Amino acid sequence: RLIAVIGGGEEPLRLAKVETLLASLASCPDKTHTLGRCRIGSLGQRLGIFREVRAKGLPMIALQPGMRALWDNRFRIELGAEERPVTVKALGEQGLRDLRDSFHLLATLPPLASRTLPACFRGEALVGLPVLGSSSGLCHGPAFACRASFIGAESPVKGGTA
Repeated sequence: RLIAVIGGGEEPLRLAKVETLLASLASCPDKTHTLGRCRIGSLGQRLGIFREVRAKGLPMIALQPGMRALWDNRFRIELGAEERPVTVKALGEQGLRDLRDSFHLLATLPPLASRTLPACFRGEALVGLPVLGSSSGLCHGPAFACRASFIGAESPVKGGTA
């Protein structure tokens, strides 16, 4: 279920694919594997599961003031009614470099996780990152009225939360 949530999958993974992944992880623990639109690999003594970014990239959506949308089957995003329109797309490498020093949270996340966060742009200019959940949010420049919730947080995984 965790792979499906992080990958934004709509269908459950087949057990045979999960068993194949587990066998591959056991035989090649230092290799990065993919399954369900996720990259799965070793992070020291831990296992990292991150949204995979393929050649065509992650989706882009246009948000008008007051509009709500589902982005990448992972985040519900709402733009404030007083905001100007934005395009939501992945933060990416450049956005991560631009904001890493300004926001401690981004510096603590693995780059594979940070660069797949939803970010708001006007043209090519990064406006900000939506406020995630009930946190204080991340803004680039003046206060930015956009909220996002990770839909995986709404459906806990057995034995813990996603």
